[in-house]
Amino acid sequence: MVDLVPLDSDEDIDAVQGLLRRHIEATGSERAQWVLENWDRLQSKFVKVYPRDYRRVLEAQKQTAAKPAERTAPASVSV
Repeated sequence: MVDLVPLDSDEDIDAVQGLLRRHIEATGSERAQWVLENWDRLQSKFVKVYPRDYRRVLEAQKQTAAKPAERTAPASVSV
């Protein structure tokens, strides 16, 4: 199963716009140029297809990274 997620992060927007620019460079696509020129109007029509399992894993990784690392006290050594 997948979720359709709006492009709301700068990272996602930059990625799509970068793909459009590469497409224009490679093909000379007037349509892709038009999409970039009208991005403010068209951005809401783009969605990210996000597999649910993948999203769950990424969110779990973010939560783990956000937690401070648990520090364990060094074991005391008797001499």
